Amino acid sequence: MLHQIVGGRFVESYSKLLPFQPTGRDVLDYCNSLLLILHRSSVPSQYYVCNPATKQCVAIPMNPNHLDPIYAVLAFNPVESPPNNTNNNYKIVRFASAASTASVTHPPELDVFSSVTGKWVNHPVPLQPEPELYGFKWLCKSVYLDGVLYMLSYTKYLLCFDLSADNLNPRAVKLTNKGKALGVGFIGMSKDCFYYSNHVENAILVWSLDHDHQWILKHSICIDDFVWFHHRRILDRYRLSPLLMPCALHPSSEVIFIAIPRLIFSYNLKTNQFNVFYILQENRI
Repeated sequence: MLHQIVGGRFVESYSKLLPFQPTGRDVLDYCNSLLLILHRSSVPSQYYVCNPATKQCVAIPMNPNHLDPIYAVLAFNPVESPPNNTNNNYKIVRFASAASTASVTHPPELDVFSSVTGKWVNHPVPLQPEPELYGFKWLCKSVYLDGVLYMLSYTKYLLCFDLSADNLNPRAVKLTNKGKALGVGFIGMSKDCFYYSNHVENAILVWSLDHDHQWILKHSICIDDFVWFHHRRILDRYRLSPLLMPCALHPSSEVIFIAIPRLIFSYNLKTNQFNVFYILQENRI
């Protein structure tokens, strides 16, 4: 019930700012208190950036070259906004439509909207190694930290773009391949540090990235501990332990959230304590 109350208040806090009634699928991204929302039914589709705390909402002009506007992410850090200025300094970033068909002669491109200029700017972003990365697909989940936007590609590379540089200084970092990983994994931020996590063999592993773009293993959580913690009532009954995947990090505490269908655990990385954070009702999807 508490989750429903808090969730309802949060939805109400931004839905009142919009000229239409949004659904959950209309929220494309969230970054440091700002929401990126897409009005899909308008013609053409329309982006909105909302700040529920200050009750501000801005309509963003759609780039006419965006055939599919849903693959967009938000980059915002309050520290980068001018002091005593109510206007937030943020950027909207999306791959141009040519990204999935990029080649050596036609590298992928990023379209970046700046709230300062009010304009979209197109940036070619040549990435190495070319044979593995060109023609890639990417995950919508992103992390924005210290001016750099991090994204994951399905080819198991971390893509890094410096939004403060004119050429975006594109970089591709191979994901750590220790053991047999399930899927691409998860990126997140906690206490102003960047982390990557994935289910690898019989553990949930958590890495950080150093200044030389080398992976450092920080935590290893044994999957068997989840089974023991839940007395085999859920994980064994539905045989879902292979589906345990990291899904979020607490922004200010050393807590990682790990999910299976219908259930989310919280795990304290300092105390090694599990808790059931959320259980979806039987009649809900």
